[in-house]
Amino acid sequence: LAGDEISASRANISDPAPQAATTGVSFRITPITQSVNEGGTISFKIGISNPNYPGVGSYKIYWQTHQTASHAASSSDYAAVTSAQPLIFSASSAQSYTISLKTNTDSIVESDETFEVDLYDFQGNFLAGSTTVFTIRDVPPPRPDLAIGDLNATISGNGVSVSGSIFNNGNAT
Repeated sequence: LAGDEISASRANISDPAPQAATTGVSFRITPITQSVNEGGTISFKIGISNPNYPGVGSYKIYWQTHQTASHAASSSDYAAVTSAQPLIFSASSAQSYTISLKTNTDSIVESDETFEVDLYDFQGNFLAGSTTVFTIRDVPPPRPDLAIGDLNATISGNGVSVSGSIFNNGNAT
């Protein structure tokens, strides 16, 4: 499975390897795209360093997404992975998995939003130093392109009467 591409929609991986201790190794998240506009795709790699620990054939860790404390992206903003997803690494090589999460567009004008990806060991313990924050940049909806044409004004004893056309992107309204 080394180097396999994983999307949030198929993030479950079969579990053929036994759960193994992670002593002597470290795992890392390496952003490929750490910040994207709404509608873009966040991509990152999860990899292993120093995998050769005596007597261990494989290592099993888990990853999932979480909301951050401020300007949190909700699950409607991106393909959130809210249950822990397993990854199995061979102890014989430094391999990595590439994971991509699609973000969604909306018509809300808002601040940029963030979420994080965390790694856990096989017992569910957070792996220190293995959190990475990703940013979804807001893309405000386009402003209407309005124009006024054929403006007429008539002054009478009852006041002023104004008529004309308003165009939105070239279409009369």
